Amino acid sequence: MTAQFLVVLVPVFFGMLGFAIDLGQLYLIRGELKTAANAMAMASAAKLIGTAESTNDAIVAAQLSVSPQNGGAANKYNFGSITIGETSGFLTSAIADPGFYATTVDAIGESATASGATVTGSTAKDVRITILADAPLTFWSFLSLGQAKKTSVGAKAVAGMSAPLCTACGTVLPYAIQAVDATDATDFGLIPATRYTFGFMCTGTAPGLLGGTTARLNYLILNRYDTNATLYPDESSQLYRIGAGGLPPNIAGPTLACLQVNAAELIWANAAPMACTANTVPSDVSNLLCGLTARFDPTTIPTACSNN
Repeated sequence: MTAQFLVVLVPVFFGMLGFAIDLGQLYLIRGELKTAANAMAMASAAKLIGTAESTNDAIVAAQLSVSPQNGGAANKYNFGSITIGETSGFLTSAIADPGFYATTVDAIGESATASGATVTGSTAKDVRITILADAPLTFWSFLSLGQAKKTSVGAKAVAGMSAPLCTACGTVLPYAIQAVDATDATDFGLIPATRYTFGFMCTGTAPGLLGGTTARLNYLILNRYDTNATLYPDESSQLYRIGAGGLPPNIAGPTLACLQVNAAELIWANAAPMACTANTVPSDVSNLLCGLTARFDPTTIPTACSNN
């Protein structure tokens, strides 16, 4: 009876051992693919800044984390031996093009419209990464279902725009600049490496206090007036300080300290462009531009700034 029991038990034991080895390897490979997908999704989502070019930048960022040219630090699978997106000659893997979505519900596939819901860079807020790879089979290859000696394993990751992409604080200046070309969703008509002067358009030629520049940008001043300030309590001094490099760190409340992207902003009342009978610049505009001039060249003060 003992010999008969061993004859039955030994195959069962080896079968369970083979099952555990293959299943463990599948879970390991799935975990490696999931880690890679997470890294790709987060790197890609960080590039979604609302411009037409952002999705192209997001694709490049995602691919960089699995690129073998990434200083040897590319994400790999099958015990870290095979670079994702390449083949070992027997095992292959593939990364689907990132999908970009306007909502997280669409990105994770829970919406009825998720299929084909990929959007453009101007509205993309979430990205979905999908990776498929072959996993080798050892003991399961003796079964009819595993005769190919490999099986497919997949992983998916979703990431969205993070809070720092929606809020700008610190050294960001409270200017709302009018787009030179509203149809250009990438550079908004601005030419890289070109110097511009802030200009306040009223009637006639737009005045400017920064000389030697080649173009002017119409702008508005966002309201960051701190009514609780004690060091520079008046509006004129605060505007000059904003232009010269920012107010001291006593601004109260997050609404004053930070700018919210894609959110409504209040405009400084006296700085809004208005029709006028003469080319008269509001004092608030002069105060801010004088502070900006002093920041770049404190040795030369224009006549218009002599009272600041």
